[in-house]
Amino acid sequence: LLPLARHLAKTFTCVMLDTPGFGLSEPLRLTHPEIPDYADIVLDVTKQLGLDKVPYYGTHTGAAIAIEAAVQAPERVSGVVLDGYALFSPAERDELLAAYLTPIQPSLDGTHVAWLWSRVRDQFTAFPWHRVGDAGRLPFGPPPIETVQAVVDDFLLAGDHYRAAYAAAFRYDHLKPVQLSQVPVQLAARTDDLLFPHLQNAVDVPDNVTVGSLP
Repeated sequence: LLPLARHLAKTFTCVMLDTPGFGLSEPLRLTHPEIPDYADIVLDVTKQLGLDKVPYYGTHTGAAIAIEAAVQAPERVSGVVLDGYALFSPAERDELLAAYLTPIQPSLDGTHVAWLWSRVRDQFTAFPWHRVGDAGRLPFGPPPIETVQAVVDDFLLAGDHYRAAYAAAFRYDHLKPVQLSQVPVQLAARTDDLLFPHLQNAVDVPDNVTVGSLP
């Protein structure tokens, strides 16, 4: 997201937050945090920074946090951009909760790093990553090896804490907050985003919601 933020920074002041448990941020002290808990943190940080009514941008899990913050406090959010939004079916949600969230357990011989590299490579080959094969194959090629390395590095920073936020996103009802939103919502995804097919699941949305694909 850094290249995007640098581009937006030509016009806006961009404040980039680590989701709790990711990057350099401590995880939430909750056994099973939910998306509203993460949205509370975003709204609190915005308040602590002395910001009034601002737009939020989020991608994937961050998109769920952004729209939840907008639903919780529409008077403090001028609009949201949801880039890659996970409108999962109940069947998809159940499968992801059961199979997607493999623990990251460090081992003295370092084999967890080799496993993680393979897992991230598979993520760029099929979705879900654990269903490697023609049925789940993504319609675009893998990214440069530097991108795979960057994602592996981020996973290693988060460690097993990644599962808390991912599970919260999988449990979240993504469609309902979009339908309830009172602020302008741009719902979009790149054509090479693994969640791009989910745009078609944005049904019965209000007039303040715009749905579109990105190149």
